Amino acid sequence: MDPLVLLLKVTGGVSGFALFVYVLYRIVLAAKKTGRTGSGGQIVGIALMVFGAVLAPVPPPPQEVATESREQKRNEDDGDPL
Repeated sequence: MDPLVLLLKVTGGVSGFALFVYVLYRIVLAAKKTGRTGSGGQIVGIALMVFGAVLAPVPPPPQEVATESREQKRNEDDGDPL
């Protein structure tokens, strides 16, 4: 990958994150200025909830769990019904 392209991608990502933090900060300050107590935390919570999946994606479950559950079900089905 070209070093210039890599530099532009990193710079763009950092500046995008900085812009997001700045806008969130300004929204919280505007909410405080209007006298809405507690709304700053709500705004930050909503933003983290919306962007939480992007910031920390949930990994897919490991394949071993599905394999173990199939083996367990197979072992349960092998018994004679009463």
